[in-house]
This record gives sequence, structure tokens and C-alpha cells, in this order.
Amino acid sequence: MIIVASLSVSTIIAYWTYTIISPLPRLSHRLSPYDTVARVRLGSALSSLGEKSKQEPIKSTFLGEFFRPMRESVIRIISKAAAIDDVEKMTLRLEQAGLNSDIEAYRTALVKKIALSIVAGFILGAGIGNITAVIFFPLILGFVAFSKSRALIDKRIERRCTLIRSEMYTVDQLLALHVRTGAGVSQALACISQRTHGIVSHEIGHVLSRVHAGMPIDESLYTAAKNTPEPHATRTYKLLAAASHRGVDLTEGLLDLAKDLRRTLREDIKATGAKRRAAMLLPTIGILAPIMLLFVAAPIPSIVLAGR
Repeated sequence: MIIVASLSVSTIIAYWTYTIISPLPRLSHRLSPYDTVARVRLGSALSSLGEKSKQEPIKSTFLGEFFRPMRESVIRIISKAAAIDDVEKMTLRLEQAGLNSDIEAYRTALVKKIALSIVAGFILGAGIGNITAVIFFPLILGFVAFSKSRALIDKRIERRCTLIRSEMYTVDQLLALHVRTGAGVSQALACISQRTHGIVSHEIGHVLSRVHAGMPIDESLYTAAKNTPEPHATRTYKLLAAASHRGVDLTEGLLDLAKDLRRTLREDIKATGAKRRAAMLLPTIGILAPIMLLFVAAPIPSIVLAGR
């Protein structure tokens, strides 16, 4: 009773203190348009220019602020156990997967999934009434929740790589066309960004946003080459960056990249066709093979018994 009364009094005092002396508003949403170049050069993930400046500051409740240290400690422990404590690597993977969430939001969502899976495992094990089930089911369900989250990111990255390959062939030819007509690298990228839609156009928009913020065009292209998940897009961005300050033959290089990419797409289509043909044969083999074995094995007992 004394413990409950003391907790109630301390909670009321903390709530009054938080109400009277409210925390100062954060300045990150105001300063984000001015530190874009510095954040990109330091390796941070970049969204479009001014995107974070439009976001309103998050208003947390009293209970959220009260339990925030405990929640952050749990998230930190699970992040280390799940090997996602590398902020730069995970931020890059989230950006390559096309997820519009930062590393903290991803960690929080992952911790929630794992916690719900563990609770469901405890409930299931307690319902069975076996101590082995109480230990086994939470571990299995927690591991399944974590592995599915990691597999979802890998699948999204692979899907984005496929889409970038299908778009990059046309983009390389359009860039070669604009360059051959006398446009520079920045002008050609601006025309592609304005007249096309897709993942490559979105990445080019990020390149131009960094350029408008004050970053040189070659450095912005090298940043895009480092962040994109597709190797063909990396080669294109590096070629454009080299052409912006070295004066290489950009038209022929872009056409060669387009031919190489077309050859890769043709090989991918052949490999996919072979896999699909094999997948079509599997049901037929699975149904006919047991029937053929039964027909072959049916006379064996009569032959063996007749021989006796």
C-alpha cells in the first residue's frame, strides 16, 4: 500500500513538473534545409530537399516521456542482439529497399513485432501447460518475426534492383540522346527527371536536390552510386560523374552501358524461362512418377510368388 501511494504521488509530481516546465522544441526540423550537404558528405541518408523541414515536431505524451529511457534500453539491447546496431549500414539498406522510415522507426517496429511474437509464444506455451513449450514457442516465434523482417528488406531490395535494371536501359539511351544534342550532364539529368517517372527518376531527383543545395554534381553522382542497390546504375552514375569534370566520351559510354544492360536482361529472361519450365514440370512428374512406379511394381509380387 505504501509503495502504491508513493508511486502515485511521484507520478502526479512528475506530471505537474512536465506541465509547468515543458521541454524546449527541437531545432532539427528548422536546421535540416541548411545542413543537407554536410549530412550527405558525412554518410547520412538523405531524403529529398526540404522533406524533413515540412514535418511537424512529434509531440510525445507524458507516459511516453516517462517510459522513454526504459523503451530505448530495450530497443538498444534487442538491436545489438539482432545485429542491427550499425546505424549507417541499416540506414543504407532501408534507403535501398525504398522504405520511408528512419532507423529508429524500423528498430521500434521490429522490437514491437518480436515482443508480440514472444508474448504470443508464452500464451501458446502456457495454454499447452508444458515448461518446454513455454520456452520453445517464444524463441521460435521471436526468431520467425525477426527473420521475416530481414527477408522482407532483402526481397524489396531485389525487387527494386529488377525495376532499376528495366528502367536504366531506356534512361541510358535518353541520356545519350540529350548529350549528343549538346546538353551537359546537369541539363540531361534535369530533362530525365522532369519527363520520366520511376525509381531511377526518383534517384536523379535526389542528385539534383543535392546539387541545388550546393554540392558539386560529381560528388552528388558519386553519392548516388554509393547508395543505389543496382550495379548497372552505379556504373552509369560513376560515368556521369567522371564526364562532368574529366571530359570523357559520354555518348559512346552510355550506349555501351545500354548494350551491356540489354545483354544482361536477355540472360535474366532466359534463366527465368528455364526456371519456370522446370517449375511447370514438377507437378507433372510428382503426379505421374508414383503412378508409373505402381504400374512397374504391381507385377512383382505375382512374379515372386509364382516362382515359388
